Parts: sequence; structure tokens; C-alpha cells
Amino acid sequence: MPRVPFAVIGALGIGLLAGCANLDDEIDAVLGDRDDEPRTVAFECDDDREFVARLSGDREDVRVDTGDDTYELDLTDRDDDERVYSNDDGVELTISDEEAYLRVPDGSDFQDCERA
Repeated sequence: MPRVPFAVIGALGIGLLAGCANLDDEIDAVLGDRDDEPRTVAFECDDDREFVARLSGDREDVRVDTGDDTYELDLTDRDDDERVYSNDDGVELTISDEEAYLRVPDGSDFQDCERA
């Protein structure tokens, strides 16, 4: 009878590890730390707004196209699963695995953005 609890614990452990691997894949899908290819990611935001972010191969800069404006931003801060890009005009993009926030100085921020 002791084999059943160990089997259950083993199955749960494998499931948890697989879940962590999937999360890592999701983060890499956006930020792409494991390759040197540029990556384009589309985001849908509140108020039916959207933008496209094109990350450079080294992830040191990003080009953001909102449809009306295009911004060239440089990496200014990095955490484990989040990066912040900005420029001298005060435009700032915070991007993580599935979410993003684009702050534009004139007040037309793109909020509650999710990967499309």
C-alpha cells in the first residue's frame, strides 16, 4: 500500500515540473532569451487599442508601433520575467510574459494589454 502515495506524489511532482516548463516557454515566447532572432509580439489593450512590439535579437531595444506613432525604445531595467524599455521623450514599455503596459507622456497610455 505505500506504493500508491509515492506514485501519486511522483505524478504530482512531474505535473508541477511540466507546468514550470510551460511557464518558462511562455516567457521565452515573448521575451525570447534563448535565441538571437528579432521577435514581433502583438498586444490588445483596453478601449479596443492595440500595438505591436518588435524586440531586437539581443532584446536590448524595441520598436513599438501603435498604428499612429512609432517609438524606438532602449532597455532600461530588467527583472526575471519583466523588462522595461524607454526613450528620452518619456515613452516607457513594460513587458512580461503575457502582459504589457505602454506609457505615453501625452496621457494616451495603453493599459491592460494582453498578448494577442
